[in-house]
Amino acid sequence: DPAYIAYMERAVALDPDFVRAWTELAGSLSFANIRVKDPASIRRLEGILERIRTLAPESSEYLIAQAYYTYYVLNNEDVAYELVLRAQEMRPSDIQLLDLKSWIQRRQADYDGVIATLRQVLTLDPRSEFWTTRLVTNLMTAHRYDEAIAVLEATSANSLRLAVLQSQLDVR
Repeated sequence: DPAYIAYMERAVALDPDFVRAWTELAGSLSFANIRVKDPASIRRLEGILERIRTLAPESSEYLIAQAYYTYYVLNNEDVAYELVLRAQEMRPSDIQLLDLKSWIQRRQADYDGVIATLRQVLTLDPRSEFWTTRLVTNLMTAHRYDEAIAVLEATSANSLRLAVLQSQLDVR
């Protein structure tokens, strides 16, 4: 999202030592290079990684930024997953990190892992329609319909999207 990138650029301009903003900027620029690799953007991204390494070499933010780069730019999900696991040891309740982990697990075809990670996210944000939808959708994809129904019955979230999922489960 160009607007989000602009906000992160503004944040690091206001505070050049704001490591989390640098990390989010690295994630956004990495994602922007998922399909078509832009050499100028990648050079900028590599400079950002170096900036984060200089500011906080042993931090979870540095590991997360490396994971974004490794996953989206280098397309190496196995190394990215290891980086995420190391970062998760430092930030076990970081929803954005868990989100990244779930997408890596999906690419690795670890659907049970995706579901376990989404369950963890939902314990951290139990009223979220977004996370409930992602979990139910992944449970349905894995043909774990009874579990999907149980999640929908347990949620306090309410939306048209969740109602559609409930209707799909009702006719299965």
